[in-house]
Amino acid sequence: MRVLCGYFLFILSITALLAQDHGDSPIRVVHPGSGWSLGSHPLVRGQTLSPLAGITGSASESVDLLLDCGKVGWLSYSCTSHPCHVPVCSTSVNGAKVQRFDLAHNSKLPASKSGDSTFFSLLRREPVALAVLGVREGGNPNDAVVRITGTSVHLAPALNRVLEGHYCFRFTPLPAAGATPQIFTMDWDRSLDSEGVMEAPALQAGLYAVEKSDAPGGASCNFESDAPKVWVLVASETDFLRIQPEWKSDAAQLHELELAGASPTILQTIRHAILANLADASATH
Repeated sequence: MRVLCGYFLFILSITALLAQDHGDSPIRVVHPGSGWSLGSHPLVRGQTLSPLAGITGSASESVDLLLDCGKVGWLSYSCTSHPCHVPVCSTSVNGAKVQRFDLAHNSKLPASKSGDSTFFSLLRREPVALAVLGVREGGNPNDAVVRITGTSVHLAPALNRVLEGHYCFRFTPLPAAGATPQIFTMDWDRSLDSEGVMEAPALQAGLYAVEKSDAPGGASCNFESDAPKVWVLVASETDFLRIQPEWKSDAAQLHELELAGASPTILQTIRHAILANLADASATH
């Protein structure tokens, strides 16, 4: 009996230590990847995990897993041998590559108002994790923060990969459920207009999923059903001046993570989380 009681107290103490290490906040699945499971059940975005749980990446695993581990940061896991077994929020795992993304301190919202604001900002706008699509010929827009002045949107920061031409852009407010998209056209020529000014009289500041469609010769807009979507935060001039330095700093960190081998899926997920958090912070000002 004493042995059993001692073992029980030991387990309780370990559990308490683990909870303390993670800041007494639940461990959550930020990006479930594919082929990752807890027992026989696939992981899903927003799922909470016990600090004592073990998860498995199957032999078909091709997309990294990303967990919110509280004070430990956001940790991604990629199997280097299959299957691989990962104790939740471990920073070193045999058979898996582990990368740490310390984004918890980047939250722009007071903790008293937002709780785990970066995670929940993302979850509200993208409840289901999305796949990363390849870059098409001519280039797609990129995730960005842009400013709006009057009825003009300065879209150039989102057009780094886009060749000059006549385009349609569809802006869908996020979260997208029930939202009404707006479509605008512009002639993009960075040699004549480095700001990429697009007239958009009805567009308001906010976070949008943006798609591009070719419209050669002024043809009507025709968006393909699988057109890639990027996230663009449209900010007022006042908010842009405050947000842009933060976004540039985050982008520099993301570039370092990319050089260190972070997958496109994980980088996209983190960019979306940062933009969602910045959008919520702007709404509180």
